[in-house]
Formats: sequence, structure tokens, C-alpha cells
Amino acid sequence: MSTPITPQEFDALYIARVKALRQLKGLTSGQMATLLGIPAERYRKYESRTPMPHALIEQFSLITGVSVEFLVTGRRVAGKGNYPDVPGPHMIDQWRAAHGPAGTGKESVSRS
Repeated sequence: MSTPITPQEFDALYIARVKALRQLKGLTSGQMATLLGIPAERYRKYESRTPMPHALIEQFSLITGVSVEFLVTGRRVAGKGNYPDVPGPHMIDQWRAAHGPAGTGKESVSRS
């Protein structure tokens, strides 16, 4: 069994999930920004280093067709729909192997 997900890993997985879900919808980051009503530069930060704020989560979930719960946590709940194969806690061991454990300086998502 793997060790618990750190806050840094949670954020990194959330950020990766946002990007993957947008890509699965076939949208560019600019198109998603327009749909969310925010500048493209700000949206791009939500796919690279800053978790998407609460105010945008519901609208993003509606656009991408996933539940708010799945978007935020990445947890899959039996009987609650189909889930795309995007980063989440179910793949933390693979994530750590590819990106290094959070807090070691090897993680791919930089925090500013």
C-alpha cells in the first residue's frame, strides 16, 4: 500500500486532471478560457502550476461532463457514471514513479 497523498501531490494531480479533461473535450486552452469567461493567460496557470479556484469548478465540470467531486478529488464512485482515464489517487504510485514524490524537488508542477 502506498503512503498517503501529500498536499503537493493532491494539487499536482488536480492540475493534471484539469488539463487532461480539457484535452479530452477537444478544446484548446484558449477555448476553455473563453467558455469560463477568463483570460487565456490565467487559465493556462490552472494547467501548469496553480489549482483552479472554487469559483470556476462547477462551470468547468459542466463543460467537461464530469462531477465536481471527480474533478476535485479524482475519486471514482461506483454507479456514478463513466470516468475518463485521467490523473487521480488511483494512480498515485505510477505518478510518483514518473514525477518523483512531492516535496523532493522532483515534482513536475512548480509552485510559485
